[in-house]
Amino acid sequence: MLAELEGKYDATPKPMLCERLLLRGRANPDISTSGGRPSRLEDIDTLTTLGRAMHREMFGAEGMDEHSFHELLRLQIETSGAYLREIDGEIVAKAEGTAVRPHAALIGGVYTIPAARGMGHATACVAALCRHLLGTVETIALTAEPGNPAAYRMYMRIGFTKVGDWIAVSFQ
Repeated sequence: MLAELEGKYDATPKPMLCERLLLRGRANPDISTSGGRPSRLEDIDTLTTLGRAMHREMFGAEGMDEHSFHELLRLQIETSGAYLREIDGEIVAKAEGTAVRPHAALIGGVYTIPAARGMGHATACVAALCRHLLGTVETIALTAEPGNPAAYRMYMRIGFTKVGDWIAVSFQ
């Protein structure tokens, strides 16, 4: 299938093997969400900066333009939920509900600034977002990269289980 895409676009397809994870019922109640809070519209500029940094790290590209990031984040904050964690007034981690439907939700945009990694900030964001979403949906899904064992362990601690493999394709 990827071979069919070669030459059809100005960019080269780059596949990334991921794992599909699901959370049903409830998130691990023993995980602290202290310091995590719902994102607000006034957080959009900082969340946009973090989203662009995440895209640079994952894909080697900026991702969406700033206006598109702003619009997506506005919709997530107003409808799906987006959570962040602040330390001394600085946003250090985020997680976003990227699609919420009557029975399921999708989480994406999980990111922690490099200087704050390994301290549980993303765990607090994701767990808080899951608790929020599980008040309205039965199942939460996300994808995890096998090349990021710390994130994978975090998702397992929260209560996610692997249900299959997933291939994401970016065009670079």
